[in-house]
Amino acid sequence: MNRYGGELFGRFSYDDELTYEEMTASESALIAELSGLLPLAGAGHVDFSPTGEYLWFQCVFDRPKAYVFRKLAMEMAARAPEGVSGRLLCLDKGLDTFLVYYVERGSWQEEKVTLPVEPSGRGGIHRIVPCRDAGGHAPEPFGECG
Repeated sequence: MNRYGGELFGRFSYDDELTYEEMTASESALIAELSGLLPLAGAGHVDFSPTGEYLWFQCVFDRPKAYVFRKLAMEMAARAPEGVSGRLLCLDKGLDTFLVYYVERGSWQEEKVTLPVEPSGRGGIHRIVPCRDAGGHAPEPFGECG
């Protein structure tokens, strides 16, 4: 786990106007393009999961670099078939920031999200009573407390 500093998760979807044949042709073209493009960018363990509605993929990077992800988004926008759009989530395992890219044929956008070190408090605090048996041991995970 420590070898890879980042992961990229992607999802491409297809316009409703595409016929089934156009969608499957677009999906095959995307997989072929991404199979060549991602390793060139340094990606490893590339995995594709076509669902019929979406093409999901994920891969890992030794050291995630924003400029590499930007180049990938640009290259994907240049190669995306007509009627296909995608989202990419680029996650640095340091959990300081993550990048989101929106890609479609001929254009891409980037959003950078910085994760706060401390919680904002907007999600509420959930308090529990720690559970221990008479010997002071915690129960099995998801086991009964008492």
